[in-house]
Amino acid sequence: QAAAFVVTGLRLDPDNPTVLDAYEWLVTHPDYAPLVRPTLRSLVYSNAVAPLLPELAAALYGEPLVTSVSRLERFAACPFQHFARYGLRLEERAVLRLDPARIGTLTHAVLKAYVDWVREHGLDWETIRDEEAYAVVDRLTEAAARELVGEVLLSSGRQRYLVDLARRTVRTAVRLLNEQMRAGDFRPVATELAFGRPRDEVAGWQLPIAGGGAVQLVGVIDRLDTWRHDGTTYVRVVDYKGYERGVALADVLAGLELQLIVYLGVAADHLGAAPAGAFYQPVRDPFVPVDSDFDPDAAWALRKTKLKARGILSSDGEGEVALAMDRSVVPSSTSSLFPFGLNKDGSFRARSSVVSGAYLELLIDYVRDCASELAGRILRGEHDVRPFRRKDNTRACNRCPYHAVCRFDVLVEGNEYRYIDPLDDKEVWSRLRGDATAVPAS
Repeated sequence: QAAAFVVTGLRLDPDNPTVLDAYEWLVTHPDYAPLVRPTLRSLVYSNAVAPLLPELAAALYGEPLVTSVSRLERFAACPFQHFARYGLRLEERAVLRLDPARIGTLTHAVLKAYVDWVREHGLDWETIRDEEAYAVVDRLTEAAARELVGEVLLSSGRQRYLVDLARRTVRTAVRLLNEQMRAGDFRPVATELAFGRPRDEVAGWQLPIAGGGAVQLVGVIDRLDTWRHDGTTYVRVVDYKGYERGVALADVLAGLELQLIVYLGVAADHLGAAPAGAFYQPVRDPFVPVDSDFDPDAAWALRKTKLKARGILSSDGEGEVALAMDRSVVPSSTSSLFPFGLNKDGSFRARSSVVSGAYLELLIDYVRDCASELAGRILRGEHDVRPFRRKDNTRACNRCPYHAVCRFDVLVEGNEYRYIDPLDDKEVWSRLRGDATAVPAS
């Protein structure tokens, strides 16, 4: 205990006279010195890691680097976490069961199959009845579940319950999707659109890396919708999530949230279209409190507040692009489907997540440069133990499975957090315009 006290005290305050006296007494005591010496050696221990040789990094990761955007986000969150997952290829033991991750895979598959069914049958989105849609997705959910986990596992009561949960979730998602289609002019043109690999229809982005080399971004866009107006095609991308989330511009700047904007850029380039918006769409079956006078329509309106698409959209065309997503929005009202509303004079409400098309292009250009910069750091062999941390104490370590490997400890030399500045959107746009220095993920 005395040795631990000395070690902790010297790390916190190397000049503390009380701690120094205790240290001197311990190391000179004939009986205690041999016992405490192993503990005191920790005073010169460092957990810093030297970069890999570029040749080794290229052999480990491949060159050109072929990577998903979420992998780059993981590197931005903590370089060592990326190294453990993609360099050392450490993974938690896989268990064949219908866990939340597989439920997400299941719901994605069924939503894709439903949109494909509508398109293949040439149906009009405005005339599809919800009951008809429910019958289709029930059948699709059962087939997808059997393919995903097999007939034997589905005999389990728990697994059947999870399949039923997935069915209810997809029913809710399809009801919302039908409502979005009826409310606006955008229509799905692709689902689960893969890009970046040789077999994919869409080439995606291959970006040069400063100092030589290139990075090929690969991914899958959950849904891609378009609208044509006055000779211009507008595109929006939708990414399904099992929870509510929006686009945090400060996280985009820090390299932690690139995927949605990269997908919008890839889609716009592929179609030669103007970017209209990018959204996270919650796919869940939320519960809401109701009183004894149960009104199904009022309950659905309340549930939609937890299902609203969050993200960023264009204010171009004097608001026509936004209104093409929800024609029900009139002055002095707010969309129940997308993140915008109108004031009495027809201008956008302050809480609307709208920016000009030029600002969307600026954001796309930034994530392109940020992806290139992060890839360059990977190929230069960076894998230091430096997780991000926000002011609210959210950290890359919160759900990281590699703590036993990295042994991160802020009291140990070589370990420190990368603090994310709590910037508001105005400050982020200022940096992106070049009014201040934007340092994405250093």
